[in-house]
Amino acid sequence: MRSSTDSSLHQRQSTSELTIQEATLFPDSASQSGVRLGDWLHAFLYQRPDIGRIGRGHLSDSVYKCSLISGIGSYGRIRVDPSASGSLPRAASQLVSVAVLRWQICIMAVSTSPARLDGLPTLPGVEHHWVDVQTGSGPVRLHLAATGSGPPVLLLHGWPQHWWCWRRVVKQLRDYRLLIPDLRGFGWSEAPGSGYSPTGFADDAVALLDALDIARAHVIGHDWGGFAGFLLGLHHSERVDRLLLCNSPGPWARLSPRTAVGLRRSWYAGLLATPILGHRLVAYPGFIPWFLRLGGQMPLFSDADATVYADQFRDRARTAASSQLYRSYWRLAHAILLRRAFEGQRLQAPTQVLFGANDFYIPVAVLEEIEAHGADLTLEVVEGCSHWMPEERPDLVTDRARALFGRQ
Repeated sequence: MRSSTDSSLHQRQSTSELTIQEATLFPDSASQSGVRLGDWLHAFLYQRPDIGRIGRGHLSDSVYKCSLISGIGSYGRIRVDPSASGSLPRAASQLVSVAVLRWQICIMAVSTSPARLDGLPTLPGVEHHWVDVQTGSGPVRLHLAATGSGPPVLLLHGWPQHWWCWRRVVKQLRDYRLLIPDLRGFGWSEAPGSGYSPTGFADDAVALLDALDIARAHVIGHDWGGFAGFLLGLHHSERVDRLLLCNSPGPWARLSPRTAVGLRRSWYAGLLATPILGHRLVAYPGFIPWFLRLGGQMPLFSDADATVYADQFRDRARTAASSQLYRSYWRLAHAILLRRAFEGQRLQAPTQVLFGANDFYIPVAVLEEIEAHGADLTLEVVEGCSHWMPEERPDLVTDRARALFGRQ
């Protein structure tokens, strides 16, 4: 396990990786040096005004990977030469071709970013490490906040948050060994460009336990981290002792008039899943603070706390992670509501679900009959509580954790 002072964190630098032949576009007339296709896509997709002058030193740390898909064909080397602008037909033809290529290839640009150190908030007694793990989604370097001693407890956050959402719970559970990772693509973990789904998060959690040589752990999850907790209990039951899951819908929701009406609260999921629009929405500086405070939660999130969550999305690779995560939301909704993909799967680990009755984003209706899907599964609807339970009701979360985890 690597500590926060480990210089190897900085050794993984972003590099442009292309699965098609490099193309030189808009060469600089003075040096005749061009830019690689991945760099040009970065400039073109994000409306860079200096596209004709872009240089390697002006690029962000994001990596853009491009691959051809069926129907685009092989473009080989593409050259758009400003010196040819005197020939209007030729220049126009080139610009039209590039414009078409832009729209065809924009969905294939995958941004990645290394694990980071900047802006990391601190809590007394909490250590920070970076752990390399390998899963079916590929390798990833996870940021891990750790504190306490005793039975291990894995805490998994939701969107648009990171490990900081557990700060009020951490203070009250230090007699447990608390393991608080940032999910891949969020917080201070690496954004590898793929694996942004609850299945990917669950696989990462198992790989993290392996890396730490921990056979089993309790799990506390919230939102997407809660859904990953459900999957850990269903698909990796040998690694889970007990589950405490907050404001997560679970994988057994039924399509009914009540759930259909309630799903209007998921309006934001469609926006975030939309290519380009989702990126730009999350990156807009005021969006995350506004989103966190919806439903009358202005007092819950100070400007400082809202900024801590919003700042991670200054990195385009992390806005891309958000958009990909919410595309997985729609795939999950289809699998759960229409295909009943989890029908017959039951949790064996003792599980308690806490759900805020005033959740502004997820309807309580999706939890109907959830207790029938576990050998020891209970639901507690918490009146006067909204979506952000670990920050809104940390005393309740810690009380229920102690009661659940203390059972033998």
